[in-house]
Amino acid sequence: MGARGFAPEGAAPRASKGVFALKWLARTVPAPEAHRWHNGVTPLAFTVRPVVTAMWIYVNYPNPHFTVHHDPSCRTIQTQGKPNQHVCRVSMYTLGDFLSVAFDGKMRFAAQRAFNDVWLKVKLDTPEQEIGLVHVLQAILGRRYSPLAGAPIEIHC
Repeated sequence: MGARGFAPEGAAPRASKGVFALKWLARTVPAPEAHRWHNGVTPLAFTVRPVVTAMWIYVNYPNPHFTVHHDPSCRTIQTQGKPNQHVCRVSMYTLGDFLSVAFDGKMRFAAQRAFNDVWLKVKLDTPEQEIGLVHVLQAILGRRYSPLAGAPIEIHC
């Protein structure tokens, strides 16, 4: 190194300490084979996350039950296209508003075709949160609609 930390003319530039630390960490911390590049180096600069797809929840009132669907290509989800079908989309951003609507009794069910069911498209941060929402929703709706309080929760796909 020359004066003021600059490399002499024509010298190859040196890598920073951070690059050396990452290379050392990549060699010393084992990673699952699926998370390694073709040369065996772990891509530490990237976070490997599974592909997140939405979970679908079907709530039926006259025949009280909750059905959970994880596979977006499930034929049952594809047949939800009845006229005026109620579909609610729930994400981390809309979760509070959705729970307020459910808790305040604004989510209406009746033994009429227009109000007998609802589809929920849920996309939260973890699958555990999504399943937890099913149980919380059952508790909230079960206060107003007693058949839903003891309704079975089925994992379909």
